[in-house]
Amino acid sequence: MRPLAPPEDVETNETAHEMVRFWIADEEHQLTLNIGLFDPDEEPRLWGSILTDIAQHAVNGMLQDRPDAGSSDLLLAQIEAGFANRLNQYPEFSGSLQGSKH
Repeated sequence: MRPLAPPEDVETNETAHEMVRFWIADEEHQLTLNIGLFDPDEEPRLWGSILTDIAQHAVNGMLQDRPDAGSSDLLLAQIEAGFANRLNQYPEFSGSLQGSKH
């Protein structure tokens, strides 16, 4: 496994919460989510915000890695298309809550 380093700003921040880890192992997607941190009525909207931040950071990273990759609008549209395709292709996933928040 090759873990990524956390951002410097969160290393010493006692209010920081890790929200998602994602791996590709043997061509399978594996992930861990921090579910239940937010008000249950607000959590779906906040996860939408988290996914948006991830998409925008991915676009910025791709443009830094390959400045000729296209415009940020084009790359974001490709991410949106991949998101929609994945939802349509795999509308249901398996998994379970593990551990306890209390």
